[in-house]
Amino acid sequence: MQIGSYPEDDPNVWHYTTGQGLIGIFQTGCIWASSILFLNDSSEINHTFRLARRYVAGANFNELQRVLVDLAVDRAGGTTDNPFLQTQYTNVYVASFSNKGDDLNQWRGYASKNGYAIGFSRKLIRSLAAREGFSFEKVRYADKEKYELLSPKINEYLRHCDRLGLSLAKIKSLKGCWPWPGESELGRV
Repeated sequence: MQIGSYPEDDPNVWHYTTGQGLIGIFQTGCIWASSILFLNDSSEINHTFRLARRYVAGANFNELQRVLVDLAVDRAGGTTDNPFLQTQYTNVYVASFSNKGDDLNQWRGYASKNGYAIGFSRKLIRSLAAREGFSFEKVRYADKEKYELLSPKINEYLRHCDRLGLSLAKIKSLKGCWPWPGESELGRV
């Protein structure tokens, strides 16, 4: 095994795991992804909800658009403490890889005592993920990068809502009354 830090264009990515995890990978030929409902830190999904609200609050959006985004965030759960998330996000899973083959934070967080860092071909992981319907994405830490990913989705959602001809009065009267007639149309983005 090679030890050291590798640039993003390195052909390998690293999966940190325990001895038991390594045995499981060898026995099944799989790396298991974890449901976001059972991660140690639910702040990631909550942070996405906050960013969506902040995006429309700080930009040139009208009241109807802000209410629609609030409604979508509320419908999505608004927080991982909301029981609705258990149905909304039951099919969202995460498996972690690192660009670094020897990173103290990764050792501490994922490999515990006597753990392992397993190197995989980045190209192979990307291909296998796509074949199984997953995406292989770099984690974004800067809010600017997160907005770049989130804003097209929000804008697409708002364009879809606009095509439905929803009024502010109608939306306000329906807020908190799920499901409502037309809800499936609103969610089809």
